[in-house]
Amino acid sequence: SSSFFQWNLLCERSYIPALVQSMYFVGYLFGSLLSGTLSDAFGRKISLTVSVALQAAAFIGASFVTSHTALIILIFFAGLSIASSIACQYTLIIEMIGPDHRTIAGIINELFWKAGWLLIILVAYFIRDWRTFMLIGAAP
Repeated sequence: SSSFFQWNLLCERSYIPALVQSMYFVGYLFGSLLSGTLSDAFGRKISLTVSVALQAAAFIGASFVTSHTALIILIFFAGLSIASSIACQYTLIIEMIGPDHRTIAGIINELFWKAGWLLIILVAYFIRDWRTFMLIGAAP
């Protein structure tokens, strides 16, 4: 079932789904802004590990919430952690590869990223329960 119908987000509460989506991107913005500074200060591997752990915790928590306020907060942290993990993993890949092969490494990285999005579409088609989908999203 969808969260829209489960929480009766009709009429006077119809703004909540848009708010959830907006908070994801606000979190993504903050994650994009903070990830470089934090990964420079603490190291890319540590930042990536913390980001992936925060992402998993946010999605697992989101799959069990009963309040849309808690969902909005957790989705904010999901966006923050996803932006941070994307920046950290891409930078790690590019820094580990020699200068001659960085372009192809970046392209291959993006190909896997796009393949992951296609897989998400396929999984979402077959798994209609939003809570189960959130749990699957917790997998790194």
